Amino acid sequence: MNNEPKEVYIAPDTRYFKTQEEFDKAVSKDFVKYVNTVTSKKQKFLVCLSHGQSPVGAYRNIVEHYHRIKNTEYIYYTFLNSPLKSQENLEGIFTAAEFLKKLLRKGLITTEQVLGRTVDDNAIEESLEGLNKTITNFFKENKKDSFDYVFLASNPKGRIGGIERKSKAFESKEIYTIVNIGKEKEITATPYFLLKANRVAFLATKSDKRRTLAWLYSTYGEPNESPSFIRFMDNVKERLTVFIDDKALTWPTITVQRNTPYGTSNIIIDLPNPYKENAKEKLPVIILIHGFLGLNSFDGLLTNIASTKYIAAAMHYGSIPSDLPANDYSIHVAKNIEAVVEYFGTKGHPVYLFDHSMGNTYFLMMDQNINDYPGIKKYLHGRIGANPFFGEETKHALLGFLDDVIVPSMSLAENLVEKPLFVAFRRIVPFDTKRGVRKRSISLMERLVKQDTIGDKGIWKAIKSRLVFLMTNMDSLPHLNRIPIEKALNKVPAKIFVLQAHSAIKESHQFDNQTGLVNMPKNKIPVLILKSDRDGVAKFVPRLYEDKGVEIKDVTDPYENDFFREHLYHMIHPQNTAKIIDDFISKTEANRGKS
Repeated sequence: MNNEPKEVYIAPDTRYFKTQEEFDKAVSKDFVKYVNTVTSKKQKFLVCLSHGQSPVGAYRNIVEHYHRIKNTEYIYYTFLNSPLKSQENLEGIFTAAEFLKKLLRKGLITTEQVLGRTVDDNAIEESLEGLNKTITNFFKENKKDSFDYVFLASNPKGRIGGIERKSKAFESKEIYTIVNIGKEKEITATPYFLLKANRVAFLATKSDKRRTLAWLYSTYGEPNESPSFIRFMDNVKERLTVFIDDKALTWPTITVQRNTPYGTSNIIIDLPNPYKENAKEKLPVIILIHGFLGLNSFDGLLTNIASTKYIAAAMHYGSIPSDLPANDYSIHVAKNIEAVVEYFGTKGHPVYLFDHSMGNTYFLMMDQNINDYPGIKKYLHGRIGANPFFGEETKHALLGFLDDVIVPSMSLAENLVEKPLFVAFRRIVPFDTKRGVRKRSISLMERLVKQDTIGDKGIWKAIKSRLVFLMTNMDSLPHLNRIPIEKALNKVPAKIFVLQAHSAIKESHQFDNQTGLVNMPKNKIPVLILKSDRDGVAKFVPRLYEDKGVEIKDVTDPYENDFFREHLYHMIHPQNTAKIIDDFISKTEANRGKS
């Protein structure tokens, strides 16, 4: 066992804003405040401006409030990178160049306060030499060694300025270097030098920045990758601030519609990259089906599954028609999964399922009644079940959930009417039969379903707080996940969560006497199960997976004391899980090719 001290993860200062207006004002205020602090000492102040659209609103707001800067004559500006042709002449966009032009027109700065104004694309090496010399001389004259304030932004593919995910810029120790972006050459500040900056504002706005943020915040990020490198600066908490708005927390999406007897169900699918329906290469699609805790547990997988080989598709359960009977909830979700499988299958993609925890219920339903799911039967190439929940083991699940979530929730909350109910329930569970616990669980869930106000008060409010705490203290994307988890828990009625649990437990009756899978082996659909013997929520039931074509992978961590974490292997270890997915699909597709 490795006894070396574990590196402590330090997240940057993170500020979240619901609107673009709030976001822009906050960035502007931060900039003005910091400028005034430094220039009050009569020190020159060098600002590094990022191109692109993310800083546009902030730049405009700074111009509007430039009068609040006390010593404007001390402020100097330069650029993070030379603009690509795609960034030139953007109509209606207040770019970094427009920002400086506006300041010049208003007489708020002089041309001498703009360093490295021009770059000759036809003589880019000479331009690089001149820019490095200009900035170096500025530092020498003013006894400085770094930018004072840097505006950073990233595109959805993780590129900061001219620094791509795996960039040659990481090899340079200069201030600026030349990189290739596609067919274009670009000058960019180096990661080496950016890490010296006194203050960095990382701006995450506009759509589809969730993946970029995942790279930035991940505990498995590397110092030689973009954008995670910036998190490795010294005193990161004090020197790096990440500004996030609602739009940045989105993934590219597509929507699949399914007509039901109760109306249309809209099924949203999150993807790391925009889906290209007409792409010539039909990559395998891995559909990610969440359990009780929802889609936010898939950020790590969406980030780590190789986009060059697979299409990772995190599926929402789909909208629920208003007239849907509570007893039909699980069938509704299973049919929605079928619709998504069929959507990708008809477009020529090999389709795989990765379901977590409660998702096992939907899979068993589809396996048992496969003729009712023709899309599954025709297009599904394989399934990975992660920490599968089995309703027969409700006792095990309840003990884990009660001890890890419910009881700690109640101990922190006051004046809970439901507290005696759950305390009594906890005492009964260890001594009750499997069927007795399940029966009582169903009754409890039915009682909670009827309480429409449960989301606003009482035990559910306490549970939500506890879940947020647990999820945000995981090793996978702790700070990034906090915002969307809180949003999801606060937005979705508790009734929906209760419906999920109630339906999954109630549906489990039909599998009590089942040994092995019913139809998947017959249809030669391989299955891989990830199980932990220390899982505090989902107890592994071996008799269901003794068929030929079913592989069991033990992912138990013998040193893990938090059994709730053992239930979330894919979240705690997204890189390992992505590798498992890759191995499984590669092997399955190779075998299919042989046959």
